[in-house]
Amino acid sequence: MFDGIPAVVSTRWDREFIDGDVLRIHQEDLCQAMHIHPDNKYTSDGGSQAHEIAQFLKKSAPDQRLHEDFTKLLILNVLLGNPDAHAKNYPLIYPIDRPVRLAPAYDIAAILPYKPDSTVAMKIGGRNVPGEIELRHWHLALGRRPRHPRSSCPPVRTQSPTSAHAFSNDLSHRPDHFRGWKMIWAVTQMRAAWMFNTLPVRSDP
Repeated sequence: MFDGIPAVVSTRWDREFIDGDVLRIHQEDLCQAMHIHPDNKYTSDGGSQAHEIAQFLKKSAPDQRLHEDFTKLLILNVLLGNPDAHAKNYPLIYPIDRPVRLAPAYDIAAILPYKPDSTVAMKIGGRNVPGEIELRHWHLALGRRPRHPRSSCPPVRTQSPTSAHAFSNDLSHRPDHFRGWKMIWAVTQMRAAWMFNTLPVRSDP
């Protein structure tokens, strides 16, 4: 609280204290890293789709941590229907003497109570409407080719229910007077169940 006004205070992740000195940690968003003009940060404006970013991150980090962290955050943003999860809101940070990694998530917006049919900022396998994103689209987005027509996509099967469960636990502590929390909880659970199920996978997007 500041003079009676509630506020959110966040610790900066682009600074480190070393031997009493404050050092600036370099960071760049995915538009910068992939040489994409900021005006094209949304897929609809000519920006990258999820599969292009996934391929870039796989090449950037041999240990695949970047790709895995991006996958987790991407799934959460689709569950929430986040319309603002564009390439500039996925920044990379370069800690001193440590591998590059994805910065902590920020600018997470859930407008489900106001516009349940909202599109997401980044296309998943060519789709940006959460209700139209099937398992086959996740295969395309994450660069995974199914060996069997009904095979599953492990990151989606494991992270979808995990993300939804963690988010719903957080919502349980929110004020009951805001009815929107119940809608957010219900929709994220439904979308997680949709993505968790093994759906038919077709070769065409």
